[in-house]
Amino acid sequence: MVIIYRSSQSMKGSGRIGQGILIISFMLLFVQSHGQFQFDYFKLALQWTPTTCAVSTCNQTKFSQFPQEFTIHGLWPSTYAYPQPNWCQPRLLYDTNNTQFIPLKNQLNANWPDMIKPTNDIFWGHEFEKHGTCMTSNQADYFITTLNLKSQLIPNVKAAIGYAPSRMTRNIQDFMTSLIRAYRFQPVIVCDALAEVWLCFDNNRRLRNCPRPWKINCNTFISLLA
Repeated sequence: MVIIYRSSQSMKGSGRIGQGILIISFMLLFVQSHGQFQFDYFKLALQWTPTTCAVSTCNQTKFSQFPQEFTIHGLWPSTYAYPQPNWCQPRLLYDTNNTQFIPLKNQLNANWPDMIKPTNDIFWGHEFEKHGTCMTSNQADYFITTLNLKSQLIPNVKAAIGYAPSRMTRNIQDFMTSLIRAYRFQPVIVCDALAEVWLCFDNNRRLRNCPRPWKINCNTFISLLA
């Protein structure tokens, strides 16, 4: 296991990880090579906070204080066959007091908020227990990997789209073209306006095309809500 200290600019609405995060590059500790966890690729699901709050009842104090950004929904180990892997280690439960996990909480609060509930632990726990246990037995590793993958997205998804948030609708292909131009790979767009963007990574944590379908519940014209 290699420990790398990464220093970056503090986050001011950019969705990037703040200063002084210890990056544990465990080189796929979710080790398919050992046959413990089997999956073909994984999806980083990012949600647009204004759409989340347009279709759900958000915590208004939290929403008013949080910038308009794409934040993390989850990191999902995925296969080409169905059903998708989930709840892989039912006895492995999320622990908010895990000593390796506690130093990550500031970065998680900034990048992975639950806009509906006052606290984030239920959301984090659900994602780890349902999806994270399918790639690692170490809770901190799951969240570090997810934060690292989000930080790789330069420009961030909002900047990659290139349109100012508004109620104005655009052809969904405009959004898709902007994302492909920025990342050079095909993402997935999830609608209710533009609700989520999923970016896919191979088992070496490199961007790759997402398998079809490339749009879910989408009309021809959608908007990036303000």
